[in-house]
Amino acid sequence: MKTLHEIAQGHENYLNIVSTFGGYVNKEDVVQEMYIRIYDHLQKYPDKEINLFYIWTTLRNIYFDIYKEDCKHCDLDIKEFKKVESIECNKLKEEKLISIENAINDKLEDLHYFDKMLFKIYTTTNKSLRTLSDEMNISVRTLHWSIKKTKEYLNNEIGEDYQDYKNNDLELI
Repeated sequence: MKTLHEIAQGHENYLNIVSTFGGYVNKEDVVQEMYIRIYDHLQKYPDKEINLFYIWTTLRNIYFDIYKEDCKHCDLDIKEFKKVESIECNKLKEEKLISIENAINDKLEDLHYFDKMLFKIYTTTNKSLRTLSDEMNISVRTLHWSIKKTKEYLNNEIGEDYQDYKNNDLELI
């Protein structure tokens, strides 16, 4: 039967085994955790033999346990994503979006009450035209025509500003 001291003689080999699993987890931490698990195993089962396969399996299990745990709590690396705009730019974008929303609401006030209310209901409820038609007892054609005309009107009045916002041409708004 091997003792923990005899098992520790192959420390460099264990580090090499862990490095074959991948470079994500610190291999020294994995080997040290393996020693702790083997020590606990030897305390529970003193007459059991510890062979290289058991060590390899323990190292693999520890490696993937640490890997999975780290993936659950990993911080997002900003370099992996698109460039992050500065805080001032985000505030400017938010202000421009609010101004576009206010312009849409102002332009909606110029429309007939029926068209304005249908458009607001359609955009806020996420219901299909058929569902709205059944609920309101209004024909689908009437709903479609009213919403289509409202969209065209808003697109003619505010569409250019919205396209500038989408293209990040904030100074043109």
